[in-house]
Amino acid sequence: MLLVINSFYEQGVIFNCLDNIGRCRADVIISTIRRMEFPMCHGWSLDLSSQSSFEMKLYERWKYYMFGWSKKKTTTAIDALDIVAPIKGEVVSLENVPDPAFSTKAMGEGVAIIPSEGKVTAPFAGKIVLVMEKSKHALMLEHESGVQALIHIGINTVSLKGNGFTLRVSTGDEVKAGQLLLEFDIAVIEQAGLPIITPIIIPDGQEIITRVEILDGASASEATPIMRIHL
Repeated sequence: MLLVINSFYEQGVIFNCLDNIGRCRADVIISTIRRMEFPMCHGWSLDLSSQSSFEMKLYERWKYYMFGWSKKKTTTAIDALDIVAPIKGEVVSLENVPDPAFSTKAMGEGVAIIPSEGKVTAPFAGKIVLVMEKSKHALMLEHESGVQALIHIGINTVSLKGNGFTLRVSTGDEVKAGQLLLEFDIAVIEQAGLPIITPIIIPDGQEIITRVEILDGASASEATPIMRIHL
């Protein structure tokens, strides 16, 4: 089966799935791509039936641009990084997310939060490496160790085209732990008939990470650790 990719998918589902082609279904990838915003490169073709047909140069360029996954472990002297809850609410497993791109962990390990408040704060001090400027519904941060985390507000919220979302940061900004990053209107999302459940993902493929540990806890505040990243 041949799929024409019109751009780099905003959160890396396409290429993460190819890294794990044996456990990911092409229909999951396709259904996800069709729902999402496409901000970049056009015209690449990809044969999903064979990983060997994948254009490796494009892959490496994409990884460097989006996540810097080619980077090795830095000299930061830590063995583990705690990810605190960026949103107040109820913490649930990814299996509860009504989107197979998240629930099957095709993009990576993580948890989800059912928000009780429409504010997103930085789960650690670091740098904003990606913000979806038009839809405003997702962003990615990078810790000084190189660990990156994706926060995706709601499901299919890209369709709101930024309505109900207010960004407080831009790509490239340095942020402090607990700093306000984004505000969103829960009522606007729910009135549109969209789930407000919010995945917090540690994308696959980060060489510095040895293990992602999910920490127990039914509720989350801004100071509650929800994941521990072992380096």
